Amino acid sequence: MSAFEAAQVLRSFRQRNPGLPDQEAVKTIRAIRADLYALDYEAGLLLEAALPALLDDTPDIFFRACIDAIINMHRPLWTRLAPGGREQVMRVVPLNGSQCFRAAGLLETPPSPSTWSWWDNLAAQVRADHDAALIEQGREAEWWSFQRETALIAEAGIDREPVWASIEDNSLGYDILSYRRSGISEKSRLIEVKSSSLTPARMILTRNEWKTAERYGDALEFHLWTIPDKQLFIIDVETVKRSIPANRGNGDWLEVEIVPNLPLADDEMDM
Repeated sequence: MSAFEAAQVLRSFRQRNPGLPDQEAVKTIRAIRADLYALDYEAGLLLEAALPALLDDTPDIFFRACIDAIINMHRPLWTRLAPGGREQVMRVVPLNGSQCFRAAGLLETPPSPSTWSWWDNLAAQVRADHDAALIEQGREAEWWSFQRETALIAEAGIDREPVWASIEDNSLGYDILSYRRSGISEKSRLIEVKSSSLTPARMILTRNEWKTAERYGDALEFHLWTIPDKQLFIIDVETVKRSIPANRGNGDWLEVEIVPNLPLADDEMDM
């Protein structure tokens, strides 16, 4: 709270004394306002610099902007709890932080539209960041499978290259089109790539991906990469089928989380 108050004092002082260097501003404030001497001006200077140039100095609006700046600069761990609700966040925020939230009007009960909008926006931002991280992780796993398939095709003497299909069209229900030897010719092998950083490893399968798997059967396989050890587990369609839910009544399933019984890793990549 001391840093927030220092940022507010500094912003107000700069509006009346533009152009004064930071340390001169702090020195002057301390000289003329003994009651403000002990504020955390070092942190306040950093915080004030991160605030919008034009900002209403109404306490709740100003302190909300300070919290926004802290989130943007540091991504505190407590932000990850925002999708679970305000109470989940406040259980782990220290007392000093609670005072900041209260001064910003973010703990009012019942919440005003601006308050619930702030919390909803934070939750949406956290979900978006999480989704972006999962997309990046998934693409990296697809790249590992693509590299693996490139090497396998070359070793088999097949005069083709795998196709990273999901880069061009993510609605196909598979990620990579590869090939396998079949006698003197070759056959297509479709690969749906999954990745998991959890223990035990798991995969999220969409209805569209499962429809594709049902359509192609043995011609499709699932690659499940574990993060961060880069171990690959290859799972066939029949194994996945055992965990597919059934539609009941008027309900249709859209995606399912599967925790497969994994065999020994099929491959491990050292990259």
